[in-house]
Amino acid sequence: MLAMTERGANAMLSSGVKLGADVSVAVGPIGAGADASTANFSADILTFARSKGLYGGVSLKGAVIKIREGLNNHYYGQKVSPTDILVRKNVTNQQSKALLGAVAKYAGGK
Repeated sequence: MLAMTERGANAMLSSGVKLGADVSVAVGPIGAGADASTANFSADILTFARSKGLYGGVSLKGAVIKIREGLNNHYYGQKVSPTDILVRKNVTNQQSKALLGAVAKYAGGK
């Protein structure tokens, strides 16, 4: 998911947002050969789907993105907000290095 407008970014940093009601959402490229020129960039939030073979489609209208504060607080060992994690980047978890390395390895990174 990409926040394409300030409204979309603020919504994703809030405690919860309902896609299609609180912010407009568009589905971006679908399938291995699609490119970004097919997307509606007037949306607040752009979602991407990547698939190989048969793709049945998905509707995100009415889907809710909710912050799970308890899980974030437990993971970082303190009370944190999405802004602390994503914008300020002032919290870390030293035990996450192994997880981040595994994700990078399987995502094709170094």
